[in-house]
Amino acid sequence: MPALFINIKIDKPEIFYFFKITILDIVDSFDEGHIKVRGNYKDECIGFLKTFDKDYRYYQDLQEKDWVEASLIMLENVKQRSVFLYLEDHRLLKAKQEFESVMSEFDRLELDQLQYSFFNAKGVEKNNTLPFLPIESEYFSQLEIDSLNYKNWALVNQSFCTFSMASIASVRYMSLILNNNNKRFKLYSGLFSKLMSKIFSYPKYILLFEYFNKALRLFSAKLFYYSPSAGYSNEMLWFQNGFEIYTIGLLKKELFANYDDDNGSYGESLIKRGLYPTTFEHHIFLKSIISEVKIKEVIRIKLMPNETYDFTYYPNIGRLSFPPFIEIQLDRGSIIISYMGKEINVKETDKDLYFSNMSPKVRANKDSELKITIFDCNVQ
Repeated sequence: MPALFINIKIDKPEIFYFFKITILDIVDSFDEGHIKVRGNYKDECIGFLKTFDKDYRYYQDLQEKDWVEASLIMLENVKQRSVFLYLEDHRLLKAKQEFESVMSEFDRLELDQLQYSFFNAKGVEKNNTLPFLPIESEYFSQLEIDSLNYKNWALVNQSFCTFSMASIASVRYMSLILNNNNKRFKLYSGLFSKLMSKIFSYPKYILLFEYFNKALRLFSAKLFYYSPSAGYSNEMLWFQNGFEIYTIGLLKKELFANYDDDNGSYGESLIKRGLYPTTFEHHIFLKSIISEVKIKEVIRIKLMPNETYDFTYYPNIGRLSFPPFIEIQLDRGSIIISYMGKEINVKETDKDLYFSNMSPKVRANKDSELKITIFDCNVQ
């Protein structure tokens, strides 16, 4: 069974809240864990993890500016053949037993890389993989990649990650990736990265960075597109990884999903599916975040007796930093709001906040007038 591997940054209260939800889903599946948490809520995260009866190893004393260097130290202590790279914003959608079966099969088949989330967004299905002659097993299609056939990714999908942070990875493979990135000089300019992404489309600007880095290797240097302090700066597309033989797995069924990011497959996030927030407890963040709202639109609606209205709303963008929400104020009449499994009776002059991606539905008991205020932190 893979070891739990955590090297993440938690710096907002709502992210810490989601951390507690997603770690609770999986923590019982791991007897071995290697953990470092950065950010404003690192102490709270470590304190929460220590409430479980687990003999995990913590690395809070390691530096925080170089993710590769810290992670390589952590990997040296892993006893299992593989690690599950935990990300707080991805949630398990299947039963614990299926999750553990996937991980066991990953090790049994001696795979090196399995992207466990972004099921549709990963952009590769079984029918795309014939150039690699896939081998089928219960949970995966297995692809054996080497220095000769790796260029077949150009036929399959130009943007597929051959190393993803949302993955299960063999210690051997992850160590090779990180050691390859662990240059003496790690270079990064956010301004330069932004400029390149404006001039060139994705993934062309990543390919451009790869050309730069071929020259920089002579000086034991690497130019990063993202900050070296972030784990995702080490994700690799196929053309960045032609140096190693590895076996990759493609899940046949969805296992995890990201809470806010479609990652190119519109509607894939938990927010757009109406699967997040999960409980009424998350409403504690609504009043504190109103000050950050960029769009505040007021509409009015009249409903006749027994008339219903669905107030589902989210913007047509790929990544939602926070679920959009609305304020429903009843100016006249009587209504019932169906919301997150509850029926809420609303009297005149009452008002409250509701996550609009969770499909609040209003039914009028009699002639009613409502004032609806739309709050959206995601739209400029």
